[in-house]
Amino acid sequence: MPIRREDYANACVISVEGDLAGAQTVALRDVVAAQFQRHGSANVVIDFQNAGFLSSQGLEALLEVRRQCEARRGQIRLARLDEHALTILQITRLAHRFECHDELADAMKGMGA
Repeated sequence: MPIRREDYANACVISVEGDLAGAQTVALRDVVAAQFQRHGSANVVIDFQNAGFLSSQGLEALLEVRRQCEARRGQIRLARLDEHALTILQITRLAHRFECHDELADAMKGMGA
């Protein structure tokens, strides 16, 4: 499965495998919507360790997830982005909108309960 979700006490970790584009963005939105319906936690960490390309659709999906988390008084953090994805965030001037971490464990630290 290209999008996987793991629930922890203080956050949901969503792992992206492959390109975050097209159908993957729909799957990401669906996984996040299911998370919000099933659990009270609005804290989301998106793990890009196995991700490939980040498209404009992928950026839109990340911004939508960010808005949804904030509306529920939660947080979104991005973990293990490669140089390509970081460059895309910088070029589009979206880097300041996301807290990015080199390691998944670092992204999980300090997430509200």
